Amino acid sequence: MFFVKSLGNNGALTKDETGQEYVVIGKGVGFGKKCGEEISADKIQRRFVTDAANHTELNELAHFAPQAVEITEQIVKDSEAALPVSFTRTQYLGLIDHMDLVLKRLQQGLVLTDNGTTWMIKQLYPPEYELATKLYQLIQDDYIKQPAFTKAEIPAIVLHIVNAENKQTHVQDTMLMTQLIAGIVAIVQFAHGQALDVSSFSYNRFIAHLQSFIIRRLNGLTNTDPEPELDPAIVQLIQTKYHDAYVTVERIEHYLAVQQHWQLSLNEKVYLTLHVWRVTHR
Repeated sequence: MFFVKSLGNNGALTKDETGQEYVVIGKGVGFGKKCGEEISADKIQRRFVTDAANHTELNELAHFAPQAVEITEQIVKDSEAALPVSFTRTQYLGLIDHMDLVLKRLQQGLVLTDNGTTWMIKQLYPPEYELATKLYQLIQDDYIKQPAFTKAEIPAIVLHIVNAENKQTHVQDTMLMTQLIAGIVAIVQFAHGQALDVSSFSYNRFIAHLQSFIIRRLNGLTNTDPEPELDPAIVQLIQTKYHDAYVTVERIEHYLAVQQHWQLSLNEKVYLTLHVWRVTHR
């Protein structure tokens, strides 16, 4: 890999032997190099193919604080090692942008306070929250070392991880998904008079089902099921056998109609009924 130009201390535009351009990330890879100088492979922590479509986006690396790039690489590396997740170029740059804003906010003496989402995010994404808590402490100890960098930063790290897990482009969509799921969980808990066991297999399956459904809708897919509608006799059996769960699903359907103007197909209501029944029967 040969150096073309610096994109900050920890980023560089490079070319390989075929002339293909890459943006590479690594501590010091963009510092003190001359055009055409070879960059050792062990200095490169991450690389992205660059072309006319994303050249400007990747060039933004030059405007981010070097420490924001270092922190992002630490978060991404540890997340990809601990969870089944892989960050795309857009998600990686989005996280750098977030950390750069955090550093600028700290320079101005501004302290982030809990906006009320911590409990919700901790309940919905236990493994990601546990990892983000460890990452927060690592970032505080090894990079930022400021009291103003509080635990209120943890939910944002969680959302970036969840965003990468779900292959979403915008963290705002992940936040909306989180709010909708929290509303649905609240409906289920209220309707059945119990707190759901967030450590159970049924709960994790329930959350995964909701994530998949909401992501499809946020990506503009219609509520038309790809498979044929279920046999009416099966639907009638589900409605009768799992009556309370089905009534809860109708409440969820009303909630989604009010919040997002979404309607549930009959198949979706049946599948969701089964998930609600499982998660409320330990």
